[in-house]
Amino acid sequence: MAEACAVSFDLDHWQQWRWEREDGRYYVIWLQQDLWGAWELHARWGGIDSRRRGEKVLPIEAPSMAEERIRKIGQRRRQHGYAPCGSAQ
Repeated sequence: MAEACAVSFDLDHWQQWRWEREDGRYYVIWLQQDLWGAWELHARWGGIDSRRRGEKVLPIEAPSMAEERIRKIGQRRRQHGYAPCGSAQ
């Protein structure tokens, strides 16, 4: 029988950011761990009245390494007319 492997989850670093535009477009990212404890940055975008949507997952070595990428994503969203919602300041 296989030996159980202990995985440590750090829920304090699981976070979400959201940006929206007036035309109903949205962009959401969130930082979380997968089942094996590896960090991932998820991104999902689309429109409220549209079937056009997308999603991607980027592997991240640690939450601290995601900070710069999240900052750049926020900057790009604002350049494209998105306004931060909730924690996406």
